[in-house]
Amino acid sequence: MTHFTSFVAVLSSFVFVGCGITTVDSDTPTPAPSGTVAVVPITEPAPVPGIKPAPACEPTVSVNLWGQSTATISAGTSDYAVGALTVLASCKDLEVKSIGLMFVSLGDSPEDKTPFCSGSCAAPEDWNFRNLRLRDYWSASTLMGPIGLKETASNQPAHARFADSIFLKAGESQMISIVLDVANPLPANPAGKKYHIFVTGVDAGPGTAVNVIHSSDPGGFSIL
Repeated sequence: MTHFTSFVAVLSSFVFVGCGITTVDSDTPTPAPSGTVAVVPITEPAPVPGIKPAPACEPTVSVNLWGQSTATISAGTSDYAVGALTVLASCKDLEVKSIGLMFVSLGDSPEDKTPFCSGSCAAPEDWNFRNLRLRDYWSASTLMGPIGLKETASNQPAHARFADSIFLKAGESQMISIVLDVANPLPANPAGKKYHIFVTGVDAGPGTAVNVIHSSDPGGFSIL
């Protein structure tokens, strides 16, 4: 009987409301309002002295032109890989909307068209190099192109801008071959010329930083 009396005394100190239990003074019971839930505000912890917060992730597309051919290519050669590059997406998924390339002839003026084309250089058949493509390095499937070379507004020849899209997941990279055809006959005389390639620009959308790396040894290929 003593235990039962104690249990009743304890039970009388609680008021059951809905699914909640509210403790009240047994002499002056004050039931909780029906259906209410206490909300405890969440506050951010104070910064720990000496520890800096991690920097925000910056969306970046990195292009590394790491390989260039040093071969001598015969006129009329098709589907020849003259270079290779790797494209890497950092921080978030990215759409690479365009990649720009420039072909140069070592020892010649940047405005000199004669190593690349003849006449007005306005038609595809005026150029030594044609049908430029960017292909998957492993599967050989075409990612961008084919396109032709052309002059820029500043009269610099042998520029190519691929305007298709390559989609990359954050942290994912794509190895790409730079492939072209060599004309036969050759409109421009390539005797003694050595050609190599530069990346001139990459567009991965607004707010995306671009990091371009060129091989320390640009190589260079020739044409018979």
